[in-house]
Amino acid sequence: MYMENRIPEVVPGIGYFGSSPCDSLWINLEKSICAVRLSLKCDAPEILNLTGLQFHDGARVIDWTAGKLQFVQSSSHMDDERYANISLLQQRGIHTKRELHPYWEMHADELIAATSLRVFNRTDEWAQRSRSLTVQVKYSPDGTWQTVYDGLSAVAVLNAFNALSKACGKTVNINDNSERLDAIELVRQRLLEGQIAFEDINWRQILQFVDMWGQAALTSTEAELVAAKIYYEKIKFNKWVVSDTAYMFRTRKAVIDLQRSIGLLAQNFGDKAEWTLTRHGLEPSQLRSRAEDFLRHMEQVCMHLSKLSRNPILAYGTLLGAVRDKDFIAHDDDVDLLYRLNAKSQDEADLEINTIVEYFRHHGFAPIRFTGTLNVQIIAPHTGIAVDIFPYWVNDDIAFLHMEKMLLRGVPLRLLEPSSIIQFYEKEFGAPADPEGFLLARYGSGWNVSDQFFEWPWRLIDN
Repeated sequence: MYMENRIPEVVPGIGYFGSSPCDSLWINLEKSICAVRLSLKCDAPEILNLTGLQFHDGARVIDWTAGKLQFVQSSSHMDDERYANISLLQQRGIHTKRELHPYWEMHADELIAATSLRVFNRTDEWAQRSRSLTVQVKYSPDGTWQTVYDGLSAVAVLNAFNALSKACGKTVNINDNSERLDAIELVRQRLLEGQIAFEDINWRQILQFVDMWGQAALTSTEAELVAAKIYYEKIKFNKWVVSDTAYMFRTRKAVIDLQRSIGLLAQNFGDKAEWTLTRHGLEPSQLRSRAEDFLRHMEQVCMHLSKLSRNPILAYGTLLGAVRDKDFIAHDDDVDLLYRLNAKSQDEADLEINTIVEYFRHHGFAPIRFTGTLNVQIIAPHTGIAVDIFPYWVNDDIAFLHMEKMLLRGVPLRLLEPSSIIQFYEKEFGAPADPEGFLLARYGSGWNVSDQFFEWPWRLIDN
């Protein structure tokens, strides 16, 4: 009881797990299972809200979505089946109503020969909903539920201390608070000095010693550990989203300090890239350093869109940089073009975009279409440089396109057509008919003031 009463003090981030291979919840299994139950052990009503669940046989992911499965879920958000049942196995997530002890169960008609489970949390600050997660399994249809993970248990605390002891190279006394703090600092030092590799740190366990739930300001050591984890996720797994790890950095200064810590860490390991935190995530700031490569790819993409009579024009952040800064925006991480469709509706647009994707694929590019948007990323085959192309379609002198926070809405067509010409890096590109009018419609009256934190993915208290 003494240990359980001290858990929040000893391990302030208890129950933390994230959304990437680096820090998701990995649970080893004794043998094949036939059922899984996920629930929250909470004293007040809470929401069970997870992104995904995978079965693994060693390193191999077992696709069980086509198996004969039955699901039981305590409730679903707005009674919508999109937030329930098999959606968790499809990595589309589940979302119950706020209630006491919400749960999700899956029962299989045959044994699943999995050696481990992997549970993925949300990618934002609401990941904290899952801190009291309990995972249970059945090894036979008539067996009882066996707990294989309890995020708030004394066992979880001991496992975290074992991971800390391994990372710092010595046994850490669980009852000595000063020794615990010294051990966290030692992990940071050993990492910087190359005595321990990124991949040898159990990041999910180590970050439980950081207040990942945002209840207190982080120490410099804690902030640098978070920076190291974010950097490792990017270089190892190319993870873009950082909001599930960094949302506790609540001020612009704190985010800038985090960005600086990541940059210094990268330099320490010989990485010369200029890393920038953007609303999209952590990205190497290369638009300016590789401007010629991007401009060459922009010209190629525009040429092909023009061949298709699609009237390509600069848009969004790229247009903003060209008009306001006469350059790529220093903290931007992508290139944006607009092009016109013949479609008259979103359904028609969806079909037409597929033909454009196939056109670029046929001409040697690597197009990627993003789920849930009309955006397509066109990647150059040899350089890996990417350009995002966004469509618009017209109805009754209204152009419909992605605007703030990717919302599809209409703007007056006169803002876009007839297109104009803009000089950018001594090259000519198509531009909206009224560039400043379009930027005002997209970014508001402050568009002419540079703001790295525009539409930031989590709330900053000094915004």
